[in-house]
Amino acid sequence: MIRVFVLIGLLGVQMQAGEWNYRIRSPLLGTLGILHFTKTEKEHRYRIVGEAESAGLVKVLWGNRKERYLSEGKIVKGKLHSRTFLIERKSRKKEEQIRYSIDSAKHRIVKSRIRRKKGQAEEKSRKVLNYFSTDDLATLYFNLFPLRLAPGKETEAWAAGAEKIGGRVTVRIPTAKEAQEERKRLDVGPQSTIVYFVAKEKLFGKAGRKIVAALDREGIVQKAYLIAVPVVGKIYLERRPR
Repeated sequence: MIRVFVLIGLLGVQMQAGEWNYRIRSPLLGTLGILHFTKTEKEHRYRIVGEAESAGLVKVLWGNRKERYLSEGKIVKGKLHSRTFLIERKSRKKEEQIRYSIDSAKHRIVKSRIRRKKGQAEEKSRKVLNYFSTDDLATLYFNLFPLRLAPGKETEAWAAGAEKIGGRVTVRIPTAKEAQEERKRLDVGPQSTIVYFVAKEKLFGKAGRKIVAALDREGIVQKAYLIAVPVVGKIYLERRPR
């Protein structure tokens, strides 16, 4: 659950350099995790970092789980081109590192993974993904947002890090009626843009799940929610002050 909202948070921090903080919560279990994102730019290069820490009951069940996401690459004509997308996960006993190396010259993405238990490597793997994109999950939204999709329309894009949902991320702008209903659910003002992120492949055991996000005028995620997560039910993402 936390992983999904880390990625949604990453999708919404791209419009400017800065720092953002979020809380993940459940009406049943309270606070599940805390997220922190930063984005920096220098000399046509960018760096995006997302950090997540479990909290409450989830922290106990997951062994004080922490995750870190890093995207680095170039800025070409205002568009982010990822070169590396790194995911690191740590708990009390286990560690995992997944690296996506995006090679535009060879038109391929190489995924390498290493798992450690109590400091000792127990599994290593390396493979070439069966699709290519210069986007990863941290750059995708920045590159889609300028398209300004019309209400009721959707677009699909491929991204490194999305292979568990077939490599594709679908973004849809709801109709005016749908958007009005979602603003009421999220308790946000009429100036907020509502966006659906839809997983066509299975997410939490079911295809077609969607995350509903409210964005401010700069494209920053303010609030979001995911429906029908097993056991927990509905979970929310909320932006917090620093």
